[in-house]
Amino acid sequence: MIRFNYTPVLIDCHAKQFFFPTLSKLGSVYSFQNTTEATVVDVQTNPDLLEILTEDCVVFYKKAAAFVLRAVAKHSPQLAQAVVDCGALDALVICLEEFDPGVKEAAAWALGYIARHNAELSQAVVDAGAVPLLVLCIQEPEMPLKRIAASALSDICKHSPELAQTVVDAGAIAHLAQMILNPDSKLKRHIFSALSQIAKHSVDLAEMVVEAEIFPAVLACLKDEDEYVKKNVATLIREIAKHTPELAQLITNAGGVGAVVDYINDSKGNVRLPGIMMLGYVAAHSETLAMSGVVVLASILSGNEDDRYMQQRITELAGNEEDHIQAAIAWALGQIGRHTPEHAKAVAVTNVLQSLLRCYLNTSSSEDLQAKSKKALTNILQKCVHLAALEPLLKDAPPNILKHVVSQFAKVLPPRCGSTPTVCNKWRTKEGTGDQSRQELDA
Repeated sequence: MIRFNYTPVLIDCHAKQFFFPTLSKLGSVYSFQNTTEATVVDVQTNPDLLEILTEDCVVFYKKAAAFVLRAVAKHSPQLAQAVVDCGALDALVICLEEFDPGVKEAAAWALGYIARHNAELSQAVVDAGAVPLLVLCIQEPEMPLKRIAASALSDICKHSPELAQTVVDAGAIAHLAQMILNPDSKLKRHIFSALSQIAKHSVDLAEMVVEAEIFPAVLACLKDEDEYVKKNVATLIREIAKHTPELAQLITNAGGVGAVVDYINDSKGNVRLPGIMMLGYVAAHSETLAMSGVVVLASILSGNEDDRYMQQRITELAGNEEDHIQAAIAWALGQIGRHTPEHAKAVAVTNVLQSLLRCYLNTSSSEDLQAKSKKALTNILQKCVHLAALEPLLKDAPPNILKHVVSQFAKVLPPRCGSTPTVCNKWRTKEGTGDQSRQELDA
């Protein structure tokens, strides 16, 4: 373990020229090395580090001292708690009131790294009085300070509704919403992240975000050149849409569903995930909204889209990296197809039933993908009466899926046998089904 005995340097007034390089070196070492007990001892037994933050020192020293604390706190909740226990929060909050924007930025960065670990550490940051000052920081003209302050607010909000409410009570939503069309992509990443972390917790918080009049302006950012901006916007829309049918309808009325479908079509890989889930939430709330996105979701799951990257990843990493995306698509399609026979047919005619069955039967698929594929198949099959889409499942489906297929044929065939002799003849021979399925239908 690397240890630096920096106390003599910090307290020797004749060595002030070494303050900055020494602290910078410490911060760099701690930042790239997962330090443990030695770091805790260094931080807790050297009050000089905190004195630099609280006394009238040169701003470069304050920034470097905050950098050391951030470098320690980022690695684990235990190290972040050690920083809190040594009294660093009060010193960092004092730095948020400094005139120099660089000192504010360094302090906000350290506070965000402490808060991101868990709710207890976030609450400690809140109790130290950081939130109102962070809200003031996002109103400052300096762009780096805006970014870091917004990121810190996002880290505080994400853990619980109570913490998010504290940020809302400080007036953060209005100031965040004013910056959604800012040309700086890095700032927008943090703005949308913070808003989504607020909206995800409850209906009331989501409605507060919506009341800031972010729609339809936010939809334009789904076409941003920065992939992280687009993903965070889609995440924000998802977190709002999931709560109630009314919020889902509001997003739809603003053109949100069409914008998200375009976003999914234009994106690749994991970036699509929040958009896929958003369509699933919208479909779950209302059968009138459920038809949107059927084709694009089915094409991704079936591998029929013109996307060489996705095709390659599905081929090479089946059951691993892309499983969570396929699981989300399976869930969304199940939410669409479960409403009515018309919805089930809209899903089934895309040939997605065979894709779902393949995901379910594939031994390399994750447990989550298999479970969601099975559930989606069950939801769709219980409503589907489109025999042409059901028939391919007769040869490959296992008994627990086949029983749903047979049940749907039993519902449809008697009144339609006179008008569809080809289908009936297949059922009366072995051409269309095996002995087991015919016996189950007869039963």
